Amino acid sequence: MFTTITVYSSEELVRQLTNFLFKGIIPVQITKRWKYLVVPYYQVIFFDLGSLIMSNSYDVLTAQVTATATVAKSALELIQKLVIDLETAKGDAVKVQALTDQLKAATDPLQVVVAANTPPAPTT
Repeated sequence: MFTTITVYSSEELVRQLTNFLFKGIIPVQITKRWKYLVVPYYQVIFFDLGSLIMSNSYDVLTAQVTATATVAKSALELIQKLVIDLETAKGDAVKVQALTDQLKAATDPLQVVVAANTPPAPTT
């Protein structure tokens, strides 16, 4: 994540700073030093912001995958439970209506979320 370079002129310093900044790598320390007490040079420590962003992006993606898998598992369990409940409610109109109401209450919020997160169809 950290890179250290040494440059021997202010022009080279500006060139290197521009080059690294363009890549998303930011300087965190610039130190002017002296070689043999007469020749100046610069040591620059850079921090690679891109690697931090990629690391955080991976963590966020991992969390989203875990959350999605949990939701999918919960939805599957709900569907399996409803199938069993429907099998046991055959012939009983009151129980079937109660299960229908329960299913509607469980799926309405899901329909809203799916609709809100579905991109519009591309226009041709």
